[in-house]
Amino acid sequence: MPNPIRFAIPGVAVPKARARTVAQGGRVHSYTPEATKAWEQAVQWAAKPHRPESPLTCPLAVAMVFYLPRPQRCKREHPSVRPDIDNYAKAILDALNGVMWADDGQIVQLTVSKSYGEPRVEIEIQEVS
Repeated sequence: MPNPIRFAIPGVAVPKARARTVAQGGRVHSYTPEATKAWEQAVQWAAKPHRPESPLTCPLAVAMVFYLPRPQRCKREHPSVRPDIDNYAKAILDALNGVMWADDGQIVQLTVSKSYGEPRVEIEIQEVS
């Protein structure tokens, strides 16, 4: 993979939510919230045209820029508010497991930023030699 893989995911990003645990009929089970599942499916759909023939198995560098809608009353130049940037990144990394790479443990360099702009996520994946 000499050239980086670049693609964008349109829409407002959804941070990775913790699994929910509930008791039903004397049994306890955990589930992923629907908003998180729907976002991870959107990420996979956007990545599909750019994915390699088989998931990458080499060390990878991944860069992500999350463009968020600017609030009506914005006092800050940068979106230094919740949700946390690592939760945004985790949703993308988990969604692309088995699609772009075999396991997100292969990622040896990760660059993530939040900015204001037309809502989308821009992703770049590159092999590390």
